[in-house]
Amino acid sequence: MFNKKRKGTLFGKPVGQVVKHPGAFTAKANAAGMGVQQYAAKVMSNPNADPTTKRQANLARVFAGFHRGK
Repeated sequence: MFNKKRKGTLFGKPVGQVVKHPGAFTAKANAAGMGVQQYAAKVMSNPNADPTTKRQANLARVFAGFHRGK
């Protein structure tokens, strides 16, 4: 009846399909001399940023919210 998410999935997909290049966004943030969330905020506010980097920044922001409440 309801579409329940299975254990070990993110957004209803296996983890391998959501994160295609693990560590790529962190490497970009380190190259810019910033933390991941700081770089994500900068990328999201830049209208000329690369679409792939914007998707990575959005995913980093989503992942940061997973640990809230623990």
